This record gives sequence, C-alpha cells and structure tokens, in this order.
Amino acid sequence: MPFFFVLEFCSYINRISLGNIQLTGIKQDLNISVTESMWLVSLFYVAYLIFAIPSVILQRFLRPTSHLSLSLIALGAFTIGMAFVKNIKVLLALRFLLGLAEAGVFPGIIIYISFWYRKREQAMRMAIFFGAAIIAGAASGILAYGIIRMNGMAGLEGWRWIFLLESLPIIPLGIITFFFLANIPETVQWLDHCERALLTTILQEDEGMANTCCGTFSAYVILLSWLTNNVGGRTKRAISLGFVVGIGQIGGIVGPLVYRNVDNPTYRRGNIINTGVVVGTLVTIIILRICLAWENRRRNNLSYEEYQQEAAVKEPCDRHPEVRIKYILFL
Repeated sequence: MPFFFVLEFCSYINRISLGNIQLTGIKQDLNISVTESMWLVSLFYVAYLIFAIPSVILQRFLRPTSHLSLSLIALGAFTIGMAFVKNIKVLLALRFLLGLAEAGVFPGIIIYISFWYRKREQAMRMAIFFGAAIIAGAASGILAYGIIRMNGMAGLEGWRWIFLLESLPIIPLGIITFFFLANIPETVQWLDHCERALLTTILQEDEGMANTCCGTFSAYVILLSWLTNNVGGRTKRAISLGFVVGIGQIGGIVGPLVYRNVDNPTYRRGNIINTGVVVGTLVTIIILRICLAWENRRRNNLSYEEYQQEAAVKEPCDRHPEVRIKYILFL
C-alpha cells in the first residue's frame, strides 16, 4: 500500500497541475482564450470517460502490472511533452492523451487491490489510497508556488518547469511497477504452489457474500469499495469499475459549463442544477433499496428446481442463488 500511496500522490498532483499552471502566465504565453481554457479542463475528462471501460477490458488481456506500468509511463511522457508545447492545439491534444493514460492508472490500481485483499480488508486500504489524493491536493499549490520561482532558468517559463518537475517521478515509478510489483495471486512467483492455492481459495471463498451500501456516500472510497466487494467475477468487476469511474468524469466535463464565471459570486444556476442531481441521487437510492430487498426475497423463495437452474449457470458470480445482498440505507 505505501507504493500505491506514492503512485496516487504523484498521479493526482500531475492531474490537477493545470489548475495551478493557469495562474502562472501560460494563458498569455500561448494566447489561450476563455473557451480554450475551458476545453483544456474538459478534454481530459472526455478522454477519461471514453477510455475508462476499454482500458479495464485491456487489463484483462495484459498482465495487470504491465497495463498499469504502460499507463504510468504514458502519463509521465505526455505531461513532459506539455512542458515544451508552442501552441494551444498541441496542448489540447496532449491533455486528451493525458486523460487516456490516466484512465488506466486509477481503475487499474483499484482492480489490483481487489485481486489481493478480502472484502473486509479492501475499504481501509482504499481509504489509505485516497488519502494520497487529499494530501496531493493540499500540497500541489505549495509545490507549484516553489517551482514557479524557477521562471527563466534554462530559458523555460515557470509553468513549463511545473509540468516537467511534477511529471518526472511518474516514469521511474512506471518502470518499478513493471519489474517489481507482483502480478495476480495465481501466477506470482515468490509464493510456492501450496501458498498460491491457499490464497486463491481464501479469495474465492470471500466471493460468497455480497455487501451493498446504498445511500449518500460520505466519500468516493466507499463507493468503489462497495463496487469491488459486490460485483463477482474479475472481468465483470473490471468493466463495472471502468463504467463507474468513467461516468464520474462527466462532472469534470460539464462543471465549467454549469458553474460559469458570469454567475459569480452566487453561482445560482450551478447550485440549482447540483441540487437537482442530489435529489435524483436520493430517489435512485430509494429505488435501489427496494430492488435489493425484492431480489433477496426472491432468492429466499426459490423452489428446488429454480435454485438448481440458477446455480447451474456458468460463472454465476454475484447472481448465484446463495448470495444475499446486504444493504444499509444512509439517509
């Protein structure tokens, strides 16, 4: 987990660096308009949304560590490229590619954690993982403030130094991931055959119960922990995670359109839309609660023939009739 903490810290600083950089003179140096500035933010999330699901599907065909390593190296390379752009068109293209690379990092780490830890062990580890993003968010401004003082060194503007220095650790981390991070439990070499079999059995037996928390989540980590805990089967879990993470990036796309500068300081239009989304979420929670309770009752009342028919399905995963969904409604 310490290694993943470092990965998320560096990755998140890299992701949010544009917010600090836009205050350092890049708009004047590259003649960036207000509309282009909005697209610089949105294109990252557009790419993230498009490639989140394909990325996790690709992870099923590659070694998880290989996929994560390639994504990290690409993330670092694209950000370094942004330090040397000469016009806004290249910067926009690199922001899009940055979103593509990031789509393989965040979901890749979450899926990797679900491969190695039992359900009751995942939430705490994901909380530690997300803690890196919180610390990175607090530290990024201070770090950018220090780096901007390098303005003019080696003929580079301060904002170029921010892109360059904040991305440099990511490529070495990607290389370390490829060579030193263990793969899935079934193939790892530093466990003998008996240890691998024991670990695999423990993780498979842990698939027998689904735990669903439906409600207003106090943190994103709970949502992702819920997802990895309750969706059975690695392929299905990976695709579901990619879908949820990808859909979450829509907020980054529409945010600049909803919270407009012309609405400052009250942002009444954006707050009304946001309130509508929250109300819709609460309605969805109630519907989900009803559906989960109904499904549990249905499984409890299966006849012997119905039970055998559903259990005989190839790879039933979380749809196995023995699985009971636990739900807690936070309102």
